[in-house]
Amino acid sequence: MLKQSVLLIHSILGMVIFLTGVLQILQKKGGKWHRFTGRIYLHGWLRLLLSGAYLGGLLITVIGVFGYYFSLTGARIGQIKQ
Repeated sequence: MLKQSVLLIHSILGMVIFLTGVLQILQKKGGKWHRFTGRIYLHGWLRLLLSGAYLGGLLITVIGVFGYYFSLTGARIGQIKQ
């Protein structure tokens, strides 16, 4: 039962990350909504990584770590440019 709940949360987070990622591409860089959706994207990635690590094996976890690292790097570059 727990695994099914985590899988549902993981699926929802995947959709949220996809939608906020598309919004990030479509919005003007540095704007209020760009920063807001970027925060949702970043926090969603962390939760997706954790749920994926619970559900999957080592390979999936490593892929998740890379995805989170790249999103965190992008957020950090945005902070430095401001």
